Amino acid sequence: MERQHRAPPEDVGGLPGFELFLDAVADPDHEDHDHLMRWSGGALDPETIDLDEIQNASPSSPAAEP
Repeated sequence: MERQHRAPPEDVGGLPGFELFLDAVADPDHEDHDHLMRWSGGALDPETIDLDEIQNASPSSPAAEP
C-alpha cells in the first residue's frame, strides 16, 4: 500500500478545514489551538501514519477464488 500523509480527522471540514486545523494545532498562540487540541485528542502529525490503525479500519479483502 502506497502512502503519503495521514488522513484528516473526521469532520474537520475537508481539505480547507484540514489546512486550518494544521495551522491552529501547530501554533500554540492560535485562538483555536486549545479547542482543536482537545477536540482531536492531541497533536496530529500528518507525516506519521499508523499502519495498524489503517489495517484495522479497512474491510477485509475477499478471499481469492481458485
